[in-house]
Amino acid sequence: MLYTIRTVTLKNGDITKEVPVIEFNDSEQAILAEFLMSDSTHLVDDIHEAVKEINQGKKDNAKWFGNRCSVYIEGSTALIQDQLEDMGINIATYPSYEIDVTELQQLMNMWLDVKNRYEDNRS
Repeated sequence: MLYTIRTVTLKNGDITKEVPVIEFNDSEQAILAEFLMSDSTHLVDDIHEAVKEINQGKKDNAKWFGNRCSVYIEGSTALIQDQLEDMGINIATYPSYEIDVTELQQLMNMWLDVKNRYEDNRS
C-alpha cells in the first residue's frame, strides 16, 4: 500500500494552520485516506477493542459512524464507506473500500503517530 504524507496550509483570514494530509497512490483507496484524516483518531481505541473481542469470539462484528465514514468489521475484514455518498449534496464522494483489519489497525496507528509527531513539532 503506497501513500504520501504532505503538509497543507489552511488559511482563514489572518489565521493559518498547517496540517498533515495522507494520499494513497491507488485512487480506489481515497476513502481510506478520508477515514484516517477525519475519523480514525476518534475511533482508534474503540476499533482496537472491538477487534480484540472479535478475535476472542466475544462478538461477530462491529460498526461505527464517524464524521465522514462508517466502518464495518466482520472477522478479519473491514469495510470503509463514505457516509456522504447517498446524501445528494454537491461534494466529492468516494467508493467503499475493503481492507484487512490488521492492515487498517497498522494504518490507524501510523496516522496517530504522524499527527502526534506533527503536534509535538509545532509546540
